[in-house]
Amino acid sequence: MNSIEKMAQLFKERDNPYIINVTVGEVLSPAPLKVKWGENIIIEEKDLVVAKLLKGGFTVQYTDNTGSGTVTRNLQIANPLQAGDKVIILPDVDYKIFYVIDKVG
Repeated sequence: MNSIEKMAQLFKERDNPYIINVTVGEVLSPAPLKVKWGENIIIEEKDLVVAKLLKGGFTVQYTDNTGSGTVTRNLQIANPLQAGDKVIILPDVDYKIFYVIDKVG
């Protein structure tokens, strides 16, 4: 191998692998959580890392004007993921773990 071929090989070896960045999936089932990615890929709950707000629900605090003053109230959102929801997912470099970051607005 001459020096030009060796240099070409070194450039090829340093190229980064093709990595999918942020993408969108669809919730097929909230419990157990299953997300469809693309046409044929179903990602099971064991392979998903879900953001805390999407997994266990959350509480929203808001102020309500009652006419005679304002009252602070809490609203509990129990299960924010429902079948058919679109979610933002990010695969790891090996496509073994997928991070569910948020719902698509």
